[in-house]
Amino acid sequence: MEKYQRNAEEIVEKQRKAEEEFLKVLKEFDVEKPEESFKKLWVDEKTYLQHLRKRLKFEEVKNWKDYLVKTFEALADYTDVYYEQYSNSWDRIYYDRKHKWMVVLTEHGHIISSMKVKETLKETFERHLRSAEAGKQRLTIYKGKNNEKLKAEAKRRLEILRRGE
Repeated sequence: MEKYQRNAEEIVEKQRKAEEEFLKVLKEFDVEKPEESFKKLWVDEKTYLQHLRKRLKFEEVKNWKDYLVKTFEALADYTDVYYEQYSNSWDRIYYDRKHKWMVVLTEHGHIISSMKVKETLKETFERHLRSAEAGKQRLTIYKGKNNEKLKAEAKRRLEILRRGE
């Protein structure tokens, strides 16, 4: 029981640190330059562009602004958060908005993906566990802790962007 408790506290702390880093950049989001600011929330511009092209190809978004809105909606109104701890790569934090849209942060507080949910969480996590095992990694999945500051900041930015439309 003590080891589990220690791991749970460690995960909460890792999640908190990642979200603090993300919030720093989110608070600097310039609504006058939304596309440039959105790119800064990502690991890098290449990752952002890859994911944008993929969402456009599958007709999950209409354009970059729709992608930004769906990402902010998910962060402002997520229902569950999960923390995946990998033995040999970045950890990932999943913000699930009612099993419709999910945003994924790295342990360093950058978006690595924002996507339409096409499978159940159980299917997603089983796929991730198989993939980690195939890569000879250990993967542990934790239920994370909701961050009301993150939700509020995403909601505030979303409202400002909507007023500007």
